[in-house]
Formats: sequence, C-alpha cells, structure tokens
Amino acid sequence: MRRPSAKSSPTPRKRKKRNAHMLGVPAVTIAVAAASVALPTTMFIAMPQTITVGSFFTGMAGCHFSCQDIPGRDFATAFWVEKESVARKFLNANLNVQGFHDVCDPSFLADAPHTDFVIGGFPCQTFSQNGRKAGIDDPRGVLVVFLLIYVRRSLPRMVLLENVKNLMMAHKETLIDILTILKGIKDPETLQPAYFVSFRVLNSMTHGGIPHHRERVYIVAIRKLRRAIRFVWPGPIPCCSPASLLDRDRVKLSSYDVLLNNMPKGKTAQNNVRRAIEQVRSVAQSEGKHEMHYLPIVDLHSSALNMSLEYLPCLTEARGRARAFWSLAHGGPLSTRELLRFQAFPTDLAINVSAQQIGGMLGNAFTCSVVRRIVEQMVRAAEGRT
Repeated sequence: MRRPSAKSSPTPRKRKKRNAHMLGVPAVTIAVAAASVALPTTMFIAMPQTITVGSFFTGMAGCHFSCQDIPGRDFATAFWVEKESVARKFLNANLNVQGFHDVCDPSFLADAPHTDFVIGGFPCQTFSQNGRKAGIDDPRGVLVVFLLIYVRRSLPRMVLLENVKNLMMAHKETLIDILTILKGIKDPETLQPAYFVSFRVLNSMTHGGIPHHRERVYIVAIRKLRRAIRFVWPGPIPCCSPASLLDRDRVKLSSYDVLLNNMPKGKTAQNNVRRAIEQVRSVAQSEGKHEMHYLPIVDLHSSALNMSLEYLPCLTEARGRARAFWSLAHGGPLSTRELLRFQAFPTDLAINVSAQQIGGMLGNAFTCSVVRRIVEQMVRAAEGRT
C-alpha cells in the first residue's frame, strides 16, 4: 500500500535561456501571433469584482467549477477551447459560453477575447509515466506553446498551468522552457519581465483535502504591474475520509467470502481481488480489527497490486474509462458520482456522455479543491494582500 509524500521536489537547476521554438513551434509563428494584436497599456489595476477566465484544454471544465465558491470574487468563464468531441459535447451542456475547437487554429488567436485569468491543464499523455513519454516529440507536447502565445499577446493578470508530476521528473527541459518563456514576457512599458513565475508539485490528498493520491505540477504566473509579487503557495490541510465520498446507498458486504464467491470477470481482475483481500485480512489480523472495518480501494486492472486502505490511487484517463477502481468492501466499481467527489467536482452536472467517457475525462481533470486554493492565493498576491 503506497503512502504519498508531502515533500516538494527540488527546483530544477538554472540553464541558459532557451527560445520558444525549442518546444517545436517555429519562432515566426510566435512572432506573427504576438504582433497581430496591440498589447494593452501597463498600469496598476485592482482585480475586478468579476474575473473573466479563458480556459484552455478545458476537458470537463474543472477550471470553471474550481472557481465558483471562492469568497470575495465572482469568476466568469469567457471562453473555452477543446478539441475532443466528447468533452465538447459535455461542455456545451454545462457551460453557456463561447467555445473554440482548436488552439492551433489562427482564428482562435484572432477571435479569443482578452481575459483576466488564463488556466489550462495542457495535454499530459505525452509526459505521463503511464503514457508514451514522447514529450515534445508528440504533437500534443507542443500545444502549450499556443497558450503561451495567447498569454504573450493578451497579458492576463493571472496564469495557472497544470500537468503530471512526470513533467518535472522526466521532461525537466520542457518544464524549464515553459518557465523561461513566461519569465521572458516583457512589460510593454518598462520592458522588464511582466510576470512573477513559480511552480510546485502538490498532492490532492495533502493540499486538496480529498483522499486521492494525485501529484501534479502547478505553474503560477502573476502580472507584476510595477510591484513585487508576494505569492504564498497553499499549505497542507486535513483530508476527509473516503467513506464521506461514497454514495449513501452503498451496502457493505458482510464478508469478503461473498466477493470471493462472486468474482469480477477477467483473470487480472480476479487476481487483484484475491491479493487485495489477502492483504486486508493480514492488516486486520495484525491490528486486531474485523476485516470489514476498512474501506480499501483497489485497481482491478493493475499488473501489480495497487490498493490503499486510506485513499484513491491516482485516477488516470485509462483507469477512469475502464472503471477499474473498486470499493472492495462493497464489491463493485466506484460510481460516477463517487469519482466526481474524489476530484472535488459538483455532482449535479448535466451528464450527457457515457459512464466510461466521464470516467476518462475525470482522469484527465483538475482536482477542483486544489485549484480553488491556488487561485485564492493568486488573487491575494495579485492585489497585494498577503
């Protein structure tokens, strides 16, 4: 059973400045896009009461739902951009705002309105430990550059990017390129760096209050506007129990013998159930508790046992689509509403796609509670509050 560490990873060593074209996008593309629209004039401006949001690689709109309950400010999604047809179908049912199809389309850069806040979880599959790990050799690996082009053109007050932890571990140069590009954006009046930039790895379980072991790299950029920015990353908070996120009509098994006599289909799934039950029984015996005292969550599709008594192991697109995570004590897969709660999403969404599709989308989504806490701190820093 894996227990995550709350320790932050070290900052990458400094390197010589790299250009955006190192991410695989021709420099002329960036130059033309940046010059196509006049840059706004720099001045000190308090954050508006209603903060407009531009959402990139929107997926199932975790950015929108993350900002709904932030005290003292209203957030209004001004546009979203998403290429996947399933996600677009979901977004059209849940967000009544302008949508764009392709971040690479020149019409997007021409027509997307200015916003106060830009947020995007750029495609992670090419950087993921479980994916191809192709990095910028995969076309999806350079899509973030088009978000950076928009930032360079529009100069929003705040920018928040998110990706898998492996971006820092195995694709450190890409991370450094992104940081370098953000730090290299100049204030059009002072010609000094326009943004304060910082990044950190946060776990949804330690920083989102959700029992979900999900480590992600978060990159923050905040307009300086002639001021020193004092941004403080949110600290650890207590985590709720897995039981509090399960459906109330769930009925626990009386014994794991019931499950052993009614196994799921597939050899891998059956092996994982047997190994999980053996481990739970071993822990129960050593702690002097009944075997049904625990609420273990197990990945039925893993080649090696992937289970925890305390949290949901990291939900990925593949595992979410396959509905691979089971509540062992209940003898069945986590429901759509339960998966929504483990990502801190509201459960009253308009679900107009299949259970497999929504599961896959949740595997790619933000943990809303983590993003909410980061954005709160970003607003405080942008306004000069500490």
